[in-house]
Amino acid sequence: MKQTTWDLSALFKSDTDPAIASHRQQVTKVANRFIKTWNQDSSYLTDSKSLLTALTQYNDWLENYSDNFKEVFYFSLRLEQDETNHQVKAKLNQAIMFAQDISNQMSFFTIRLAKIPTQQQTKFLKDKSLTTYHYYLKNLFAEGAHTLSEAEEKILTLKSGPAHSNWVRMTSSLLATESVTTKNPDLKTVEANLNQLLQFLSSPKKTVRDQANQKINEILSKYAGVAENELNSILQDKQIEDNLRNFKRPDAGRHLSDEIDSKTVDTLVATVSKHFKVAQDYYALKAQLMGQTQLAYHERNVELGHLTAKYPYPMASQLILETFNNLDPELADITNQFISEHRIDVFPAKGKSGGAFCASGLKSMPIYLLLNHSDRLDDVLTMAHELGHGIHYSLAQKVQPAIYYSASLATAEVASTFMEDFVLEHIVQEADDQTKLDLLMMKLNSDISTIFRQIACYNFETELHQEFRKHGYIDANHIGTIFQRHMAS
Repeated sequence: MKQTTWDLSALFKSDTDPAIASHRQQVTKVANRFIKTWNQDSSYLTDSKSLLTALTQYNDWLENYSDNFKEVFYFSLRLEQDETNHQVKAKLNQAIMFAQDISNQMSFFTIRLAKIPTQQQTKFLKDKSLTTYHYYLKNLFAEGAHTLSEAEEKILTLKSGPAHSNWVRMTSSLLATESVTTKNPDLKTVEANLNQLLQFLSSPKKTVRDQANQKINEILSKYAGVAENELNSILQDKQIEDNLRNFKRPDAGRHLSDEIDSKTVDTLVATVSKHFKVAQDYYALKAQLMGQTQLAYHERNVELGHLTAKYPYPMASQLILETFNNLDPELADITNQFISEHRIDVFPAKGKSGGAFCASGLKSMPIYLLLNHSDRLDDVLTMAHELGHGIHYSLAQKVQPAIYYSASLATAEVASTFMEDFVLEHIVQEADDQTKLDLLMMKLNSDISTIFRQIACYNFETELHQEFRKHGYIDANHIGTIFQRHMAS
């Protein structure tokens, strides 16, 4: 089998690559040149020609450097491969601190631009010479209403790690180190980490998934106190920042960054919440088809017992390539590049991050996918989903200015969902009637999770923030009660 872990040499050849230091020097050099020019010359705040020059240089900065992102990206990916590696954690922290310093020095440019008078904003937004940057400027001006002073923004940037990111990484790394003895889907006694246990929850054998659920709960219970403190610290940090930025609700900042109106989100949440019975009816039908009176919560994603086909990684890759090629050969070509250039980390491993994601850095850098493939059909669809993200960003690299390279969450999920659906459609076409029923039930399962369960999670988070802001602290039992109530819906 071909290499199934990341080849990160396009970023750096190793954790001690001398190119890391030279890259930092280049980042500093380019940043200092930009800072020296536009910190002293404020003409870009009033003159269109000057602003066009400044934005062109800023776009180049975002494409090739952007606050030492290459080094941060490299060590972030390395840590995803082994969350227990303390040397990588140290190097990542050093890279982040350096990046924050550069970011603080560069921040004057966007902060001053965001806060120009409304009359000048209108003038820039009507200037045809700035057409390429109109959308960027429009969003920047909207954010300006919640942007603090340069000094305050620098403080918030510096404290973002210890106030939020470090808490998340701590809990994640603690969970990644845990392993227990359990039965695998072949009923063999094995040592399994949390990632593998989560996979076992989808086993067609009830004894396997029930035991896996018990073991998962044992692990999570062990760290309930840690998670309680983590969540309360993050909730408090969020409340402080929302107050400073004058956001009236906890999700307002997210809506602004996602470029979506809060009223639209509220309508979506209310509409889906009103129809939770659709999900309840689906799970009742699924339980009936599985020969059970009801499903346990941890059984909600179990495939129907007839879907026993295995999809080893080479087979899954070929299936996806065929589907994408039928849509457009360019999609298959891009997928082949991910595989041949070893930009997919495929299998579960001890210490490796769980789940799956597509990691896109700067426009000038490679895109990487993380999977935890275990030969299930769901793993095929997950791979198709993440490749959808990868294709989206690969195509964006060809045509989008760096300033627009990142997509809002709502936009980013379109390509991934479509690619997943096309692969499932391809499989369904070649299936017999029983398998078609099972596949369509699996598709419904995914849609129920994507639509109804995500809204239930949204409702949970909303109440979590409300309760914290009302009481000042929420203990683990209270958090669990809120979670259970919303998941029960």
